Amino acid sequence: MPTPANDTTPKPARRTLWAGWALIAIGAGHSVIGFAISAHVWPGWFTGDLHGTLFHSALSESELAFWSGPGGFPVPLILLGCLTIGRARKGEAMPRYVGWTLAAWAVFCSYIGFPGGFLLFAIPVPLLLLDARRARRAS
Repeated sequence: MPTPANDTTPKPARRTLWAGWALIAIGAGHSVIGFAISAHVWPGWFTGDLHGTLFHSALSESELAFWSGPGGFPVPLILLGCLTIGRARKGEAMPRYVGWTLAAWAVFCSYIGFPGGFLLFAIPVPLLLLDARRARRAS
């Protein structure tokens, strides 16, 4: 059905939309891989394995699995992806600082842990920055 000529519905910010889906994919992929690798320690979490372990000097396998999985960045990254998609559907780009902060984080973490999954941020970061530039020029 064609849209009327006076339709004021904003067009989605396509690159921002794709960046949001990429962020969700990275977070979800990290969660799935992390679960597959560490599923054997998860039952202990529900029986108190992690209680009182905050100030130990060495992390156990269970603690490492927790902080690299559900206690780490995957859930906030998925939420950031959802927020990004929501803004894109309103025709809005994410602020430039989001792209630059993700870029700095990914470069730092890639340097520390090369090779690793942080190289995947080469997908959403340019998309976010390009749409932020487009939005800034349009205003």
